[in-house]
Amino acid sequence: MYSETPLGFGAGQIPHLPNLYCDELLYSYVARIARYNGWSSPALLKHLYGKDSSIKARMSADLPIRIGAICSKFPSVPDYDPRLILHRHTLIPYHTSFLPSLAKDDIIKNLIDSDAKNGLNTIGKNIRDSYLKFCPQCNLENLNKFGESYWNRLHQLPLVDICLKHKTVLKLTEVKAFRSSYLICVDNDSCPYDARPCVSFEPGDNVNQFIEFAKYSHSLLRRPKQIEDFAELKRLRMNKLSHLNLLTSGSMIRADEFADAAQIYVGSITKYHPIFDINGRWISNLLGSEHRCNSPVYHILFDYILKGLLNDGIKITSRACWPAYKRLFSGYKWPCRNRLTCDEVRENVRIVNTSRRKGGIIVATMQCECGYSYSVSRRPDGKFNSPRYKSAGPEVEHYLCETKGRNVMRNSEKLSMSLCAYRSVLKKCKKNKPDF
Repeated sequence: MYSETPLGFGAGQIPHLPNLYCDELLYSYVARIARYNGWSSPALLKHLYGKDSSIKARMSADLPIRIGAICSKFPSVPDYDPRLILHRHTLIPYHTSFLPSLAKDDIIKNLIDSDAKNGLNTIGKNIRDSYLKFCPQCNLENLNKFGESYWNRLHQLPLVDICLKHKTVLKLTEVKAFRSSYLICVDNDSCPYDARPCVSFEPGDNVNQFIEFAKYSHSLLRRPKQIEDFAELKRLRMNKLSHLNLLTSGSMIRADEFADAAQIYVGSITKYHPIFDINGRWISNLLGSEHRCNSPVYHILFDYILKGLLNDGIKITSRACWPAYKRLFSGYKWPCRNRLTCDEVRENVRIVNTSRRKGGIIVATMQCECGYSYSVSRRPDGKFNSPRYKSAGPEVEHYLCETKGRNVMRNSEKLSMSLCAYRSVLKKCKKNKPDF
């Protein structure tokens, strides 16, 4: 039974304080305090924020406010220092990673003190997850080790869908992450075993992209970037873009070519998180003022794309034929579509050519060792159009010459080509063999 009014605080202290775990969210810790002492979380939040506070008794999991007021109700020991709590038990270091040092210091000061609006006006509009996430294996380990589990802040980073410790997909809960009066602890009800996974991978998805993205996000939380001058960061990025031939003569980014690179290096992430248009305004905002694009997600994706291009030593010289396009097709199995002379499905179909068409469509030509080839086009949304016949190859032509092109309907169906294309192949056979 929960009490609506916290009793026994004495001189403002909380009677029963549980242990504060490594990387536990401050939200999670306050929820466990309420449970340990038998109070409702709204009553506890009212006490933590102060009776005279104009702030409503609500708390966000990722960006809590009035951290100084909350910590003042804890014992006066170094572990409960407001700045230490902010850096070790919230996502504020992550959300302020790409801000200049002066702006970052002001936001931290505002979030620790009472002036919360000035802090959230800058980073509150960043990309944030709406619901809390968890790793079932982490919860089980915590339960065995501590007798209880907690909300891990590493799992709540935006667009992070992988637990790096266990290399498993995180699961979504129905616990809201923003401005909640009723704080929820980790248990079987809030984190059911059959909860929906954040992503359900399909064949061809590059899981490594999610792992690398999670590593970069974790590093920002552990060791936030120190940016003294945003203009210097912009200059370094422009130099890299220039080295990759991604800038025009007027120092404008080539949006189409950058979009192609984005599909190659972060295509699997943007497939499951269509939070932005890869050709959208965010690219120019990112290279503009530090106040136009604060969300770390954009910075991480941008730097990850540049890093991939530089590591592969690729320079964008021609949109018509770019070897890196092959990566968009290499994660899939492409069978031979010639069922006339290939009795079994051959696994060694290779990509012989790639090209880019209007609208961001990438076309690849697949060829089997029998000589049969077909083309596959990939749309900007990551989906493939139906394969189209391209060339029959010498093996098929030899077979048609030997059989004199009988069984037109059956042969055209087995060769996955239209009747018009089949007649064109027969015409070629007649030209090469007069007695056809």
